Amino acid sequence: MAKNRYMLCFLLAIFLIYYAGPRLPFEFGGAGGIFTASWTVLALLVLGGNLAGTIRAKEAAGPRPARMPGQKKRMRSRY
Repeated sequence: MAKNRYMLCFLLAIFLIYYAGPRLPFEFGGAGGIFTASWTVLALLVLGGNLAGTIRAKEAAGPRPARMPGQKKRMRSRY
């Protein structure tokens, strides 16, 4: 489930970069330049974090140990 969420956020971040990239001012003087630089850095951090989460979710999703044929599932007591 988490792998799908990471991939969805990754694709959404790529779409935002694709949509906003041409509209950002590339003159690095003044407030517009600071905004462009900070937005680009944060967008790259979002992409990297979601990509790392996707890779780690694939590594953590290993095979579950099988139960023995006569073994019951343990339930937690609520009392």
